[in-house]
Amino acid sequence: MRPGKGRGTGWIVAGAAVATVVLVAAGAFVVSRLALPDATPTPSPTQAATSAAPTPTPTPSPTPEARTIRLAATSVELEERSSDPIKLASYTTESGKKLYVRQPGTDRFGRDSRYFEYVLNHDGSRALGTDVDYSTGRKALLSVIDHRTGDRRAIEVSDAPIFPTTPRWSPDGKLALVTLYRATDSESVEYGYGIVDVDSGTARTYEIKQKGAGEWRFFWNSGGDEVGTWVNGRMTFYDLNGGKLRTLPKAGEPVWVEGDDVSPGGDRFLAHCAPASATICAHPTSGDGEADRVPFTSERLIGWWDDEHLAVWRAKGAGFEAVVIDLSGKVQRVLATAPKRAEFDKMAFRFSRGTP
Repeated sequence: MRPGKGRGTGWIVAGAAVATVVLVAAGAFVVSRLALPDATPTPSPTQAATSAAPTPTPTPSPTPEARTIRLAATSVELEERSSDPIKLASYTTESGKKLYVRQPGTDRFGRDSRYFEYVLNHDGSRALGTDVDYSTGRKALLSVIDHRTGDRRAIEVSDAPIFPTTPRWSPDGKLALVTLYRATDSESVEYGYGIVDVDSGTARTYEIKQKGAGEWRFFWNSGGDEVGTWVNGRMTFYDLNGGKLRTLPKAGEPVWVEGDDVSPGGDRFLAHCAPASATICAHPTSGDGEADRVPFTSERLIGWWDDEHLAVWRAKGAGFEAVVIDLSGKVQRVLATAPKRAEFDKMAFRFSRGTP
């Protein structure tokens, strides 16, 4: 879901991306990201992949159970264990201008200029990447990438100036969900969502005209047959053909979640408990029953760690730290430290349940 409260100064999320992964929503970078290509054709996806393809990664040595990983080009340190249910797969710096992807089977992250966002599937074999370049036919692209080799296949998703953000694998790994935005001269505005058939290489896009739909990015339900998002502060679900299904009357308030909004078991999603409150609530996806109130204050969540724990960011000194908490709000361990607030505010992180 989107970070920040002002669309003019925040990021588009996604997927930090966006977030999952994320894109800048205003300023010079948006103009360079979203403007239509020049008359000179941009390199085709195949050419771009050839010129920027990573070198084969050697077989990694066994990694220790617990280790500290310093993220390249940042002051952020990750405290990782081999048994962690989610691991960092990619991150961006400078408000989405630079993407760093974890090298297969290692603790190293390398710069990848081909994509804005990069998210692994559940077994870590493939990734979805939102392409920096449009196709020569002025189509916005989503690439399906072999995470081990870097080979990719670009899928045309939408006609410029509509573009996809925050790709999300469906629970069965057969489909991809993207939140769509429309570029204007000075900013980007919500458009709707797209469903991509990964194997057939086809995409369907749906414009959602309800005000605010997509301001907080779309996500899958646990069954992969519905997608949800916040619309005017209410949780709303749609089918895979653009049709509105239901709106939950009691769903709290939007919260920025970088990863999984829905619990691994599929029965709860995350929200702020009330307006102007940073306390976390886990609401039933069915809309029935009461929310579980987590007595912990956070404006930015990584998401579900497992069914009984969350990974969240909190202020720490001059910066932030990520911690794993149980649903009683008790801190279990520190997951990451980000000592520089200004740097952290321009970063987004994509964790994966797959093996990076």
